[in-house]
Amino acid sequence: NIKGKKIKNFKVRKTIHVYQKAAGKKASFRLKKGDKVKIDQFCIKKGNIWFHVTLGEKSGWIKGLNEQTASTWDKKQWFFSNIMFAG
Repeated sequence: NIKGKKIKNFKVRKTIHVYQKAAGKKASFRLKKGDKVKIDQFCIKKGNIWFHVTLGEKSGWIKGLNEQTASTWDKKQWFFSNIMFAG
C-alpha cells in the first residue's frame, strides 16, 4: 500500500528482460516502457530477489535489486514509475 492505495498494476519505466525461470538465463520476452504489469510473487535465488510478473497472457521473472545494487541505483534506473521498489 502507498498512502492507503493498493497498487494492482505497475507501470514499466524502461525496457526489462523477462526470464522463463527465476535466476534463469533464457529470456522469455521484454517489457517495454509504458507496459502495465502485475507482480504476483517473488523469491530469492543466488542472492537476488526475483519478481514474477504478468502482462496479459505472458508471464515470467525479472531480476530485482540486491543489497549492493540498491544502494548505488538512482531514480533513472528504477523499473517502475509508480513505485520505487517492488515488494
